[in-house]
Amino acid sequence: MFSEPQGSGSWSGTGNLSLRAQADRFFSKADAFDYKGKLYRVTIIELPKRIVQLLTVFAMLAIALSIVLYANRFRDAPELISRWGGFAFVFSLMPLFSPVTEIPHLVVLIPSFIYVVHIWYCQITTDRIFRALVIVSVVLTSLTTKLFLGVFVSRLLTACGCFSIGMTLLSMAVFRAAICVSKDDSSLTPFR
Repeated sequence: MFSEPQGSGSWSGTGNLSLRAQADRFFSKADAFDYKGKLYRVTIIELPKRIVQLLTVFAMLAIALSIVLYANRFRDAPELISRWGGFAFVFSLMPLFSPVTEIPHLVVLIPSFIYVVHIWYCQITTDRIFRALVIVSVVLTSLTTKLFLGVFVSRLLTACGCFSIGMTLLSMAVFRAAICVSKDDSSLTPFR
């Protein structure tokens, strides 16, 4: 699998949740998942391998630039935002940035989920957009488990990028929390 170049379709199995695999699933004639011995595809449009490779490079650059943007924008914010929010933001983007992301790798999302739950539970921000991002992120990442909707729907949703969208929304929730809390530093008083 990994000896094949990206854009060849070999990276696209549902075991790989990365953006690189998602690009292969959407833009090459790659098998997205199998169910009961039958292979399924979710190809939107077939693009040349070179274009698929460029799309993933641009996605990786966008992720790296978003980390730099967060670090620069919130460097003078309270520690909860500048330091811990920065960690949560980076951890939420790690599975998207990696060329190979499998289910066991998703433990890196735990710090990000703990962070947004802390922000929500302690009512550091009551912003509705932040809360909507958190809820939709949890729903999309949960729908990809076979526990709720069965194996076929779980694999289909994963192949269609629901998990990737959920991880992206988690990152957006961390960023949104930083924006909201930075506007009102009084919400960070000790012993609240």
